[in-house]
Amino acid sequence: MSNRLTSSSSSKTPGWIQLFPLLFAGITACLVFLQLPADPPMVSEEAHPLYMQLPSPVWVGYLQAASLLLIFLFSGWISGAMIPSNHSGGNRVLARCLGIAVPAMFLTFRIQDGLGPQTLFPAWALSLGSLATLLHAREGLWRMMAGLSGLLAGLALTLHALSLTVLIPALIWAVAAAISQPKTRGLPLGLFLVGTAAGLTPVILSVSPFSLGITGSITLDGLAQTGRLYLEVFTWWSLPFFLLAFVAAIFQRQGVFLGVLLPILMLELVLSTTLIDPLPEEQFFLLLPICWLLGYGMFRLAKGIEHGVRSVNRSKATATSGFLLWGFLVIYGVWTLYVLV
Repeated sequence: MSNRLTSSSSSKTPGWIQLFPLLFAGITACLVFLQLPADPPMVSEEAHPLYMQLPSPVWVGYLQAASLLLIFLFSGWISGAMIPSNHSGGNRVLARCLGIAVPAMFLTFRIQDGLGPQTLFPAWALSLGSLATLLHAREGLWRMMAGLSGLLAGLALTLHALSLTVLIPALIWAVAAAISQPKTRGLPLGLFLVGTAAGLTPVILSVSPFSLGITGSITLDGLAQTGRLYLEVFTWWSLPFFLLAFVAAIFQRQGVFLGVLLPILMLELVLSTTLIDPLPEEQFFLLLPICWLLGYGMFRLAKGIEHGVRSVNRSKATATSGFLLWGFLVIYGVWTLYVLV
């Protein structure tokens, strides 16, 4: 089973397949920005300084929509990082596109209710950017990207401390990468920490407030409410994809899943014990890691289809990947038109 799940194709990946993430990003941008409310939200004097400095309340919606778009795009990058390096480029493109589309399709109905002047969306956009930067770092760029990742992490903490649910696994990943690269002797980790300190400058200078944002006490009621939230959003048909993703990642001993996605999910479940009647933006981020796993489960199903085609006619394996990409793109585009119209 492990060999089948990690098998790769020797067929050359056509260059046009690399255009699909741009197409999925364009559809997602339409989905997000065309759902902006006509009336700008009210910005009170108690709002975060980020919103107080905007020239007009109209910009609040655009800032939140841009943050949401980045969250979906970085979700695609994180999903692409789960694909082993021995896979073809077409497989990584497919995983990236599903990582963009699946969260957008499942969570779009929560977009409008969370586009007010709250900092959780931009904070998570920065924290996911930090994580995606670490996951895609390579030998030659690792030092520079580690500092950039740390800077994004510090800025995310400046906006909202609950971004720690992403940044704690990112820090652990940076520590593991530093230990596994004896030639650098922890220099990337040092740059990550320096970048984080630089990003926290507004908090250090008391320009931006900092608080954990946890007002409730730990109780099992919050965890039970999160479980009901999962059941409301994900129906019986999505459960097989979740189980497929979980089993595949375990059998593969998938590093990104075990070292990043699973810790994020566990930290969010712990956080959910303090959330009674979570706000729409809090519900959004409780559900987001589950969407990553659903997208990965759909990718594994697509890989199973491709494997079956390859066993019969190896020359058609690449064509199958293109067909699946076009099929997902059409489904995503039609669904977006249905939502917007």
